[in-house]
Amino acid sequence: MQLTDLPFIKDVKLSDNPKGRKTERIFWQVAPTGDFSKDGLTGTQYAREFLNYAQKEGHCPLVSIVKDMPREFSGIEIGFLSVIGTISQVGMVIGDSILEREISFQEEIGNLPKDTKDVHAAYTQAQDHAKEKVPLRLAS
Repeated sequence: MQLTDLPFIKDVKLSDNPKGRKTERIFWQVAPTGDFSKDGLTGTQYAREFLNYAQKEGHCPLVSIVKDMPREFSGIEIGFLSVIGTISQVGMVIGDSILEREISFQEEIGNLPKDTKDVHAAYTQAQDHAKEKVPLRLAS
């Protein structure tokens, strides 16, 4: 998938450009309808498409997108940024939980006897103890 496959990112042709570039990338080119609810749904859909792109491609040009947004937000911008904000919050909760579990697991590994013969079994047991000690939180 290309970045310009996202419905709000466009490359526009430049007719007279002193830098010699033939196109300029615009990261936020949308057409609000004036119907706040409908525009909010459009923004929500754009956010989903953007997040899918970022996950698949490993590229997240969120700063460029926000930079190209107008100062006066329509429902499209509000819908888009609301989804990005919500997903960020969820990611932090899950990320913190995973980090806590990993720290617990490393502590369990550190407690293993130095002469452990069956490393795989000991490793699995340490993982199980960490999971019991630090359950994965999906919400705070």
